Amino acid sequence: MNISGTEIYYYERGQAELLREPVLAGKLLAWAYQDANSAWLDRLAFRSSILSRLLGAYYGSRLSRGKIRQAIEYLQIDVSEFRDRVESFTSFNKFFTRYLKAECRPSDRDPRALSSPADGRALVFPKLEKDLVIPVKGCRY
Repeated sequence: MNISGTEIYYYERGQAELLREPVLAGKLLAWAYQDANSAWLDRLAFRSSILSRLLGAYYGSRLSRGKIRQAIEYLQIDVSEFRDRVESFTSFNKFFTRYLKAECRPSDRDPRALSSPADGRALVFPKLEKDLVIPVKGCRY
């Protein structure tokens, strides 16, 4: 299974420059979130938990350690922020749930602030209209 995937393009709030972000295993994710018109075998694979359990077992095993360096390179992750050495991760899942050095991502102590303890993106809709449809994991909201 190839660790690389696709890319998404986005604009930071208030910025005019189009930015690129790599998506880890993006092609696999696109396949997983396909629509109802996909082949029955594809739908079967993603409508049951079998595939998820198999991938979970693989990425939780020592066999997945080779994916760690690939992910670091593909996502351009700053390893100097890691609390532990890259070689200490016994599986991809252990790497994925790694600790960072305390000084790398200090929390905002302001009680009015909303802090997130993980890296990620938030998709924000400034104004929701009655006829707006937001697709989430194959469902329309």
